[in-house]
Amino acid sequence: MIMVTVKDIMRIEAFNKIDFLAGKSGLNRQVRWPYICQNLDVEKWVQGSEILFMTGVGMKMNENSLKQFIYKCYISNISGIIILPSPDYIPVIPNSVIAACNKFAIPLFSMPWDIPMIHVTKSISDYLYANNKDNKIDRGLFEKMIKELNKKDRTIGEIISEIHLPKFDHYVLIIINGRSKNEQTHSYAKFISENFLRTGLFAISGCLIYFLAELDTNIDHTFFLNIIRYFRVKTHNNSTIFIGYSNKLSLKSSLNQSVMEAKCALWAGQLNNQTICSYRNSGIIKLFAQCRLDSLNEYFSNILEPIILYDQKHQTALLETIECFLKSNCNYKSASELLFIHRNTLTYRIEKIEELLNCNFKDPQDIYNLTTALLTRQFYSNRLDTQ
Repeated sequence: MIMVTVKDIMRIEAFNKIDFLAGKSGLNRQVRWPYICQNLDVEKWVQGSEILFMTGVGMKMNENSLKQFIYKCYISNISGIIILPSPDYIPVIPNSVIAACNKFAIPLFSMPWDIPMIHVTKSISDYLYANNKDNKIDRGLFEKMIKELNKKDRTIGEIISEIHLPKFDHYVLIIINGRSKNEQTHSYAKFISENFLRTGLFAISGCLIYFLAELDTNIDHTFFLNIIRYFRVKTHNNSTIFIGYSNKLSLKSSLNQSVMEAKCALWAGQLNNQTICSYRNSGIIKLFAQCRLDSLNEYFSNILEPIILYDQKHQTALLETIECFLKSNCNYKSASELLFIHRNTLTYRIEKIEELLNCNFKDPQDIYNLTTALLTRQFYSNRLDTQ
């Protein structure tokens, strides 16, 4: 059975007079229990995934303290916030608070003061009890499937059936590369899978985290930015985080093909320094992904090996020089500024490169060959890192 989400809770009759204000991207967050907040130090009293009621009674409330409270709810994994405005405690919900909830993808609601809170919390509790029985997901099985990709392929439908999840019309395979593996990455990946992606399915392999998610209208660029923001805050990971995701998947789609599409997108994003990339926008990387690693290595080595060996022997930077020179469209002034070297030094390096590689930077074919070789080399390196 699927986890109960904020979107599910909103269907309860008790929510008919409660207004939804912000945080649409977080409507798939899992809800475990209602919690009535009695002070601003919420992080000391919650376990995560609560839907929180805030009256402001007994607290010093102003716009700034409310914004700080929203941030504390974010780092505490609160699934939703219901504020009860009143003249004496929280007269209005400031626009800055609404903006913060949109930024952090925390669903925000406004509930009339005269609605008995006990009726709403009881309704939520009853709904959770009725819908969360026997709600266990065999994530270990999905992780095993990811590790056995080369041995056995499965369709998305077979995976959903084996793990006993409800069937949706479409799915998407998402891979996050956080570069480093934090000790608590597993718990954060679990939270993302349950609260952002709904299915609860994830697998960790090296520095890669794989997610199988229901594809709905909320999955867009902003949605992925919210995942990156959450992951970065919780793991204290300041390095660049990349996300690659597959095309739209059906129950008949192959898991192997889905993973290849997501990896392709991940590699393309790393090459182009795009934190979020889809398989559809992977460009020439789709072709590279079909090649064997030894073929890729042979291709770029045949072209670049003379300067790679020269750099190693003489402690020079000819390979870096080619990269900057081509990025600058062979403009000497721009390239020398990028490299922080004198133009005469750059001229000497370019002449040396042309001598070693038997090429001419005025020849469009030579420029094409060098550009492709450099791209292949970088792709080869990224692919080795994410095998």
